Amino acid sequence: MGQKILPHCCRNYRTVQNGEKAQLERKSKVAVSVFHEAVLPR
Repeated sequence: MGQKILPHCCRNYRTVQNGEKAQLERKSKVAVSVFHEAVLPR
């Protein structure tokens, strides 16, 4: 399941860096950081 979310997650993160940083960062930043911490190896 984690890998299935990966493309969507990174896709949103890309949009955050693109321009809608303010809005998406508040919602996505926490989700992305937690998600990456759970999926990516330390």
